[in-house]
Amino acid sequence: MVIIPWLLEHTLFCYLDFQLKELYHIARFEKATRYYSICIEKDLLGDWTINVCNGRIKSRLGQNRILAFADYNEAFEHFCLMAKQRKQRKYQLENYKTDDALFLQFLLVMSCTKLPIL
Repeated sequence: MVIIPWLLEHTLFCYLDFQLKELYHIARFEKATRYYSICIEKDLLGDWTINVCNGRIKSRLGQNRILAFADYNEAFEHFCLMAKQRKQRKYQLENYKTDDALFLQFLLVMSCTKLPIL
């Protein structure tokens, strides 16, 4: 007799799509007086770009750069590297948006679980 876990029995489980998706991601980091925004998106030519905006909070002055990448995986890897650098420089993640609801749920679960200290 095969025992099926309750999660797999649910009729909506078959609609979950675990394939890699090429979706946009937006992250905004802030310090006391500074902000840093990273946005990964597809441009009109089909290339994946990262739009980086940074500057002072409550000021219209700031910098804007666009980095172009040939494929999504390379762009997302660079996006994650830039986010890691912001955390190392003591920026706080203020906002994060994406099209992938499953990815957001995964981030929520990972942020709520305590990892064992070795």
